[in-house]
Amino acid sequence: MEKISQAAARQRAGRCGRVAAGICIRLYDEVDFSARPPFTTPEILRTSLASVILRLAHLGLGSLDTLPLLDSPTPRAIEEGYRLLHELGAMDETRALTRLGRELAPLPLDPRLGRMVLAARDQDCLREILILVAAMSAQDPRTRPPDDRTRADAHHAQFLQAGSEFLALLQIWDKIQEAFRHRKSGRQLAHFCQRNYLSPVRVREWRELHGQLVGLMAERQWLPNDSPAPPESIHRALLCGLLGQIGQWDREAQNYLGPRGIRFRIPSGVRGKERPRWVMAAELAETEGIQARLLASIQPEWVEAAAGTLVQRSYGDPYWDPQGEQTNAYEKVTLYGLTLVARRPVRYGPIAPHEARRVFIQHGLVAGELKRHPPFLVHNLATMAEVLALEHKGRRQGVLIPEEDLCAFYEDRLPLEVWSAQRLHHWLRERTPEHPDPLLMTREFLMRHAAGDITEIQFPDHFSWKGRDWPLTYRFEPGHPLDGVTLTLPLLALSLLEDAPLDWLVPGLIREKIAFLLKKLPGTLRRTLVPLPPTVTAFLERHGPTRGTLLLQLTDFVRLRSGQTVSAEDWATPPEHLKMRLVLTDETGQEIASGRDPDLLRAQWNNPLHHALSSLEDPDWVRKGLTRWDFEELAGSRTLARAGIVLTVYPGLVDRGQTVDLVAFDDQEEALVSTRAGIRRLAQLSLAPLRPKGTNALPDLLPLLPEFSRLAQNGDPVTADTLFDLLLQQVLRQWLPDEGAPPHTRIDFQHRLQSLKGNLSQSLKAQVTLFQDIFMRHRNVVQRLTQLSRQPVLAGPLKELEHRRQRLVNLTTLRTTPPARLAHFPRYLHAMEIRLEKLPRDPAGDSRKNTDLMRLERRWADTLQRRGPSPALEEFRWLLEELHCSLFAQSLKTPYPVSVPRLEKFWENHVKPG
Repeated sequence: MEKISQAAARQRAGRCGRVAAGICIRLYDEVDFSARPPFTTPEILRTSLASVILRLAHLGLGSLDTLPLLDSPTPRAIEEGYRLLHELGAMDETRALTRLGRELAPLPLDPRLGRMVLAARDQDCLREILILVAAMSAQDPRTRPPDDRTRADAHHAQFLQAGSEFLALLQIWDKIQEAFRHRKSGRQLAHFCQRNYLSPVRVREWRELHGQLVGLMAERQWLPNDSPAPPESIHRALLCGLLGQIGQWDREAQNYLGPRGIRFRIPSGVRGKERPRWVMAAELAETEGIQARLLASIQPEWVEAAAGTLVQRSYGDPYWDPQGEQTNAYEKVTLYGLTLVARRPVRYGPIAPHEARRVFIQHGLVAGELKRHPPFLVHNLATMAEVLALEHKGRRQGVLIPEEDLCAFYEDRLPLEVWSAQRLHHWLRERTPEHPDPLLMTREFLMRHAAGDITEIQFPDHFSWKGRDWPLTYRFEPGHPLDGVTLTLPLLALSLLEDAPLDWLVPGLIREKIAFLLKKLPGTLRRTLVPLPPTVTAFLERHGPTRGTLLLQLTDFVRLRSGQTVSAEDWATPPEHLKMRLVLTDETGQEIASGRDPDLLRAQWNNPLHHALSSLEDPDWVRKGLTRWDFEELAGSRTLARAGIVLTVYPGLVDRGQTVDLVAFDDQEEALVSTRAGIRRLAQLSLAPLRPKGTNALPDLLPLLPEFSRLAQNGDPVTADTLFDLLLQQVLRQWLPDEGAPPHTRIDFQHRLQSLKGNLSQSLKAQVTLFQDIFMRHRNVVQRLTQLSRQPVLAGPLKELEHRRQRLVNLTTLRTTPPARLAHFPRYLHAMEIRLEKLPRDPAGDSRKNTDLMRLERRWADTLQRRGPSPALEEFRWLLEELHCSLFAQSLKTPYPVSVPRLEKFWENHVKPG
């Protein structure tokens, strides 16, 4: 019910009498009459102008604001009309008619409704949309009498369809059509409408409008669909005309957020059990607030498809996608302030080729994370590994040019369209070959000039003594157990080094060692030697490794220079990296001992007790050079008589690398440990026919090589085969764990071996995935440590975190850590990432949390150094890692409760410091 103007009221009063003045009775008082506007507002000022603007543009009559109208509409109303036409796709940004606008203009329909009809024609749901358009052009046929609303709602409920009032109207239409087909009289039809609380007048109007629309479609030869259209097609077609009347549920405000910030509510009777996240409404009516009417739930992807160019797209957080080998970014899609897609991964190359290429170069080429390396990249990564090895030899960073220069090298040579592995391989196939290839990096380009003194003479790859050569490896990682120079030799060669000049290290490090020793002398002696560099040079000109031990020659040199007596107590102990580290290996090349004190190693490993059994005559059951399990049973123990003494020995397998020996042990536990390793070797030999050539069966193996190379820079060979062997060893350790009972018969072994073969491919892929995670998070930790190193105030915690990283991730831990424990490494590294993110914001809080942890770690380290390894200390070491996660990254959770009191209790019950 609407209030009319004074002029309209007077007009109606004039019609009260036929031939003379009549009497008009108004149902409102004179005050209300006086407050009303004098004249009725012209329709052009009351309705949407979109239809008028569209018709004028189609007829070529110019724009509405230039016509000489008696009552010109406001600029805002005109602007709103253009906005609606642009939303419907009838006009472009320049306010010119589009192809769709030229189809829409001749239709005698509201532009919104006409847009629905055009969409229905294209989506083959014209029959249903014509029914709904006719319904939206007339009044709702359903009635709700004030005194009988409950019964009316109950009857209307039979038409309800989940999530859509539009589908309910289609149900009503079908019922009406069925009633018309079976009616016998008009009274019977009226009774049907009355029984279902439908207005006969509105139903008649609805059917008449529908008939007109059907005729209009027939004139244009737009044929309705024969079969029922799916609900999604119907709603998509409706949505094309209702883009400005959609809403997203706002949980906090408890209402729907619509386009351009409007908010509206929906009637409680149409919500159902669950409130839909997205809705569209045929009408937004202003009553008490804004109320939506005639609703349906929709999906945001429907809105995105219908809106087309109206949506706004923004992109951020570009990242490297290792699976697709390209740069991706996260896309955000909005329409009129509503977020349709919050965070969708998309290819970034077509959007921002410069940035996408930069990320591709950084990860795919510089970090070597491509699955298939082109020849130029194989060469470049190998050359980079050689230059990185020079950093370890020369004990200084910066030999390899920075990453920025490496990226710039590729950016200058690759075209802009190369932002993925696929595009790179295509470009390489299409380009004209050049000689030399501009993509090849030379050693000179990768090295800085400061590395010119790192020569083979200064840092040899082998230590030569008494006609034999043993390999030398280098590592520059202060604080790490492997820091410095490592000499690897067989156990049997240890006795040959009794008079070897190991204290002279290598030529490239001896000056530093001598300078350190001279600098730490007492002041009365040191004053006679300054400046030290010329003194070191003078010493080296007169002395050398062939003339005796270093300290003995230095003592004589200082005594002659100063004229004072030099005692052994005057010499300081040099740092670890200035002592030669020895690694002793068995016959298979496996490390059995290491240390920096040659005398201590000789005392431990030249003891005849270690070779007692090997000197005995082998029993008849001892076998050598086994490559398969060709004996029936591995007995638990046997007795041997030697020189009248009965010995109990334990048969066990020994891994010899390419073969396995069945020998006698004098210790049962040692036999069990060795047997596990021997059985794993027999299994590995049995798997040899299944072993892939190179990395063909594991395409994800090559991206691991660069990070593996950085961990292996102590001189170990870095190839895909060595990495594959590492992964296979982990699979075999899962197959036969360190605490697992080994098979004792050939049949048992064969059964277990068949199970291993069946799961080999899946197990190897699981290991690749695990190592990818470990290396990715390790690289993130290293990068974050480097970034924060510029803040001196964080030096203390950064040093502790760097030591923790080195202790956790190195070749030794990756090779020796049991698989069950290795699976936790990504979480341990993730905890370091989280801690590094929080550290700059709250260094004081970090220090508070770290106090008890550092106290426990010092206690553990001191006990380990004093007493040596033990199962309890090993378990406590992993409890410390879990405590670190619990203190600094609680969101990651721990597999079991940990706390400082719990670790204290474990120490008391299991370790008991002594």
